[in-house]
Amino acid sequence: MSADPAANDRRAGVRRRKLGRDAACVLCGERRPDALILERHHFALVENEPAVDVVLCKNCHAVAQESLRRAGVVEWEPVADTFVERQVAMLRGEADFLDLLAESRRVAADRIEALVVRLDLECPLWRHWPESQP
Repeated sequence: MSADPAANDRRAGVRRRKLGRDAACVLCGERRPDALILERHHFALVENEPAVDVVLCKNCHAVAQESLRRAGVVEWEPVADTFVERQVAMLRGEADFLDLLAESRRVAADRIEALVVRLDLECPLWRHWPESQP
């Protein structure tokens, strides 16, 4: 019997090659490709623009896919008949993804701002640390 009967090492290597060694979800920051939770999201739809994608965790990918559907951009519909229709779908998909990205950045900024407030209260000298300098 093999030391890795489920081929976990091989599958993990394939994921790292597909996603990149330091891949992380662009929305929430998840970094564990070995946990089978990172995927590529084609926010402009692969049929329209195969090279336009980002890495998302499974949870954020599900949210992004549902958001695309609500925006009227669905991957199982036939590819648009004309270049102009493809551009419409691609632009809607990109705009929808940028909305999700903007919200994730607002949440991150709020969390960091709360950390700054707490650091100021509990450890005011943090502002003099080399790591805190621009």
